[in-house]
Amino acid sequence: MPAGTREIIDALVAPSSRGSDGLSAALARWPGKWYWLDRDHGTLVLVRPITTVRPRWLLHGALILLTILCTLGAGAVLAGGYTPDLRPGLAGVFISAGEFFLRAVQRDWYVLLQGWSFALPLLAILLVHELGHYVTARRYAIDTSPPYFVPVPPTLSPIGSLGAFIRLRSPVVDRRLSAGGYYFGRRDNGTWLNHRAKPEGRGRPTGRWKSASRC
Repeated sequence: MPAGTREIIDALVAPSSRGSDGLSAALARWPGKWYWLDRDHGTLVLVRPITTVRPRWLLHGALILLTILCTLGAGAVLAGGYTPDLRPGLAGVFISAGEFFLRAVQRDWYVLLQGWSFALPLLAILLVHELGHYVTARRYAIDTSPPYFVPVPPTLSPIGSLGAFIRLRSPVVDRRLSAGGYYFGRRDNGTWLNHRAKPEGRGRPTGRWKSASRC
């Protein structure tokens, strides 16, 4: 069944066929990835790409650089070392934001460095959380974009960002995958990811994946 940029096959496997040589041979010939949806190995999901979408790395890079700048500015404001110019009215909102970026590039960049102690942990939290979703989605062959960071000038936001998100171009078959961002930031994230998506067979980068037999 085509679903976005992926073909997804959701199949029930008879108990007599589970672990059989015929099933193993068929899975070895499958050109994509596969994993078990349940602990009893009764439901098998096969996924393969139909089309490939190239990431827009320039856009992602520009957004994260702007977010770094904005969070540094917000941190500098909280530290009391920087005061942005605020203008009244709706037009003043955009003028103030433009002036912030202009001043940051021309002469205020060194002042914004005072905000590193605020910007660094905030960006780390956003990055680790979104990478959790991204890595988990990639393990299950879900077509997803790298994280999009959303910068907001400190003239509009006290933290310099509205967060980050990823774009899904194919459906999420297993709802447990949505927890990847949370668990990726935990100390036991490596164990959790290995249980949720453990390499099967030779363990190649494009290898097969199965769900946990114990959780």
